[in-house]
Amino acid sequence: IKLTKNPQILGQEQFWIGTDFGVQVPATNPSWITYDNTNGLVGNQVKSIDEDENGGKWIGTSQGVSYFGGNSSISYSSPDLHWSGVNATAFDSNGDKWFASPLGGITHFNGTFTPYDTSNGLISQNVTSLLIDNQDNKWIGTGSGISVLEATNTIFTHHTRMYIMPPPDTLNPVVDIEMDSYGRIWSAIYVGYLAEGGVAMWN
Repeated sequence: IKLTKNPQILGQEQFWIGTDFGVQVPATNPSWITYDNTNGLVGNQVKSIDEDENGGKWIGTSQGVSYFGGNSSISYSSPDLHWSGVNATAFDSNGDKWFASPLGGITHFNGTFTPYDTSNGLISQNVTSLLIDNQDNKWIGTGSGISVLEATNTIFTHHTRMYIMPPPDTLNPVVDIEMDSYGRIWSAIYVGYLAEGGVAMWN
């Protein structure tokens, strides 16, 4: 669920609700607006809803990503993006878009698509979360830890043991990354088959 501002009604907030059958947006009660693959959404199975600085909605699905802004919409999918779809969208200070794929790393979009995966430094193709900090560093949560792509998009650093797992497990599968108001990075780590995990902070 994404809570956003309604640009048509000053001060009014609006829920965008992602489901396996598209997006539901409350309109005039008791009506709802539905977006699915019949009216602009690239796929019905919604993985993420992210809002850019202009109020545009970027809806990640199992088929790719769709943008809704004002009266316009556009979608991107394979081969521009990885076939596994988009499960997060983030925005850097230039307004460039960054898309995370469950099995395909991340993709930078600034008019052209540039992929980043294990072939050029990412620690794992299995991306679970994506955050861009105030210095334009990209914090990429994966099934094997965190990769950080610095602002010039040329150098990766990696964090694989933010939370110490019981032996023999060492790598930290990341399920979420957030930044607080002090600029500190918080990472949630969880191993399903162990039912083990925790939270770690980078300060």
